[in-house]
Amino acid sequence: MRSMKYELVHRPKSIAVEIESRDFRRFGETGDVVLKSPSCNASGQLVNISMNGLLGSFHHHNALPGLLEKVAVGIRLRSEERIFRVYGTVVRIQVAGTAPDSEYIEFAVKFSGLVPEEKHELRALVHALRGRVRKYPYF
Repeated sequence: MRSMKYELVHRPKSIAVEIESRDFRRFGETGDVVLKSPSCNASGQLVNISMNGLLGSFHHHNALPGLLEKVAVGIRLRSEERIFRVYGTVVRIQVAGTAPDSEYIEFAVKFSGLVPEEKHELRALVHALRGRVRKYPYF
């Protein structure tokens, strides 16, 4: 049996590609979030918000929506008296924080079906946050 010897002609280069799919900047803000659907009525805390959607944290003992479930969303920022209402779809569910035994679950909701008045209200709300809160540009 004959052995074959191979030589590496070119050393492979590591490739790091970052793809950013965010269309809008996220803004961290404290406030209350309610997700309503036929299967749930869950109250939680707002983590961040953008023109496209929000991330909210909910206690795992609540009745919670499922992935890709359509929900009615109520948002009340700590700095505002009014409640902003919109519709969306749950697009991600994850454990809040880094501890695997966390009692909180985060839900990412992508807004959908915004009528012009809702878009205007949301734009005004996000614009007001732009100058006064921490920004989460790519996370």
